[in-house]
Amino acid sequence: LPQDVQDKHPMLKLWRAKIYVEMENLEEALRLLNEAYEGFSAANDLRRMAWALVERGNVRRLTGDHSGAIADCEAALRMGQAVDPSIIAVAHRVIGACYMLRGEFRAAARALEESLRVSREKHDRDNEACLYQDLGATYELIGDIDRATAYFRQALRHWESANKPWALANTLNSIGVGHYLRGEYEEALKALERALEKAREAGYARVEGYTLASLGDLYRDMGRLEQAVQAFQKGLEIARQVNEAFIQVYTQAALGDAYRLLGQHAQAHKHLQEALLLAEHHDSAYEIGLCKLYLGVLSVDQNERAKARAYLEEARALFEQGGARRELARVELQLAYLEFVGQHTRRALAHLTRALELADQIGYDQFMLIDGLRLLPLYRYAIRQRIGLSRLRKVRDRIEAMRREQRQAATRTAAEPASGGLYLQAFALGPSRVLKNGRLIERSEWGSAVTKELFFYLLEHRQPMRKEQIIDVFWPEVSEERANSNFHSTTYRLRRAISPHVLLYENGLYQLNNELEIWYDVEVFQETMARVRQQDLPVEQQEQLLEEALALYYGDFMAECYSDWCIPQRESLQELYVEALLRLGHIRIQQEDPEAAAELFEMILELDDCREDVYTLLMQTSALRGDRNGIIYWYRRCQEVLQDELGVTPLPETTRLFEELIRRV
Repeated sequence: LPQDVQDKHPMLKLWRAKIYVEMENLEEALRLLNEAYEGFSAANDLRRMAWALVERGNVRRLTGDHSGAIADCEAALRMGQAVDPSIIAVAHRVIGACYMLRGEFRAAARALEESLRVSREKHDRDNEACLYQDLGATYELIGDIDRATAYFRQALRHWESANKPWALANTLNSIGVGHYLRGEYEEALKALERALEKAREAGYARVEGYTLASLGDLYRDMGRLEQAVQAFQKGLEIARQVNEAFIQVYTQAALGDAYRLLGQHAQAHKHLQEALLLAEHHDSAYEIGLCKLYLGVLSVDQNERAKARAYLEEARALFEQGGARRELARVELQLAYLEFVGQHTRRALAHLTRALELADQIGYDQFMLIDGLRLLPLYRYAIRQRIGLSRLRKVRDRIEAMRREQRQAATRTAAEPASGGLYLQAFALGPSRVLKNGRLIERSEWGSAVTKELFFYLLEHRQPMRKEQIIDVFWPEVSEERANSNFHSTTYRLRRAISPHVLLYENGLYQLNNELEIWYDVEVFQETMARVRQQDLPVEQQEQLLEEALALYYGDFMAECYSDWCIPQRESLQELYVEALLRLGHIRIQQEDPEAAAELFEMILELDDCREDVYTLLMQTSALRGDRNGIIYWYRRCQEVLQDELGVTPLPETTRLFEELIRRV
């Protein structure tokens, strides 16, 4: 339409502005809304003036002008009964979103709950679903994950039936973040990948940017730093294109932290300072706190402890003000680490205790896994001091498991052939599983548990075998006819699951096809320990090999299998595992790291708590730390276990060692 016609009809400008918002051209949208508001004011049309104010407030929110957005929406609400209830609902929603982005989460929840109440009265289902999404995000930041998930599920039900892929993508992203916060990384990855697919399908760049930020967090915590950097960079690029203020700060700060983890401190500092400047421009307490948290962590790594403390204490004050309990717990954790590396252990444990209390309040401890390898010595020390035992042991085990997965992945990648042929990766240490060209063979593909067990049995017994030998192991108590039937159906399923050529039959004998390329964790574990036992091997090489061996040992051999054939191998491999723990523990003592040594020795007791020699080692590591209470604890525990389990007392030499250590410490 000609410009003079548009000027006479400000509603055309308002609708055109809404289209520009959807097209993510916020600058043009803001210009049109200003003109529309002037047109409505000239006509004294209060209802539409309020509408234009709320729409303008929403655009200001998206550009990071939170104070201006709140002022516009509050001005609209003051217009009283002239304002349509649907506009009132949107005004409260925009105010709530601004408070959330400013880090004032309790105020955000109140405004959003009020918007939800008005929307329900008007039966505005789309706005209700948007509010479920916003409330879920708010309670997620507060740390109430169960409440957040309930809201996200309500939003998901609506968007799936409404066929709005952009909104569905937004909710899937939030559900993925919920899985991430619970430490459910595989579920998180599935939800986030689906969210990214839906966002791209809808062409909705803003949600794509949010989802990439979430994926970056997930990749970082899974140790996939290169992928994390790529996700954060792409998310930042999109956020700049669509002028999405919060994601610009978030991805730039997260990118800085990822560069820190990669050891690129100059790059890290550059990104974090740029993020902080932008956050201060937005006047967002949450964004500023996040940047200062990351700057504090970077300063610790650079041994600038005074600067680190200042950053972290500023971040703590900002998160306390806004009620961001998860981020507050992260700050307490980093303050604990700062004190720990400064050898102020009492203060370190006080901060760690506060972090654990916050974990109890919010109901999850995933934040303790972030940068877990760096924090592991602190957790080990706290366990030695009997602090937060139940939670910290689980966190420690999770970090160790993730480290093993990363090392195994690196080993498998190095071993995998470049050719496109069949390549199998078999894992028997822990719950058994098989990967075929990198893809897990699912339970349904095996057809039965015995099919997979037969594969591992043949993997362990590479020599040709008669059918009768195999039947004696797997079906010893059934009739010959039934046993033959079971054998042939199982071998059929084995060929179907892996390859028609997996099993060879020659001269009445069966065996696995030796020409197949199979990476087998048991063989690698045994070969690694054989190399450890070589004479005159330098300590540094022993240490590396032992760490590689322990990374492979994910649990007892064929942990889910109760067949007799497994038992000898299970016991033999467990003995090797204990040997590795002992050897590495002694190396840690030589390196004057008694905390790490004690951690390894205690893992032996988890397998066999009657090992008197291990109790003596734990008493000695306690003495090396000057921990008199630890010496007493391990001796008394040794007494109790030996009496309860075996009906005996400790050997005289154990008691003499205890008395000597007590006198010395």
